[in-house]
Amino acid sequence: MMSPQQKRLWDIYTKAKTSIGCEATPAASFKGGLLVEALRQPDVMTQDTDSKIAGVCKRFPEYTYLLTIPGFGPDISAKILGPIGNHHRFENEQQVLKMTGGVF
Repeated sequence: MMSPQQKRLWDIYTKAKTSIGCEATPAASFKGGLLVEALRQPDVMTQDTDSKIAGVCKRFPEYTYLLTIPGFGPDISAKILGPIGNHHRFENEQQVLKMTGGVF
């Protein structure tokens, strides 16, 4: 079964035969495949990075609690845990805010 992108590319390929009057060469097909793979790479890299971030964050019990806050998904929770790390090293909230640069 073709993905929506593959179907679209196939449609373009088949329509090109009649619109420009000739079939695509093997080189053009190869280049098209390379372009499709290049377009997929950012998604693959993002998924891989998100997976690694989640793996690190799961070491912190606080990560699970942060995820229960409405609007706090893996991305926001990781961004909070990153600068804070072990929250037990702080004596008060002001120290936490200073560590995060007051962003949160």
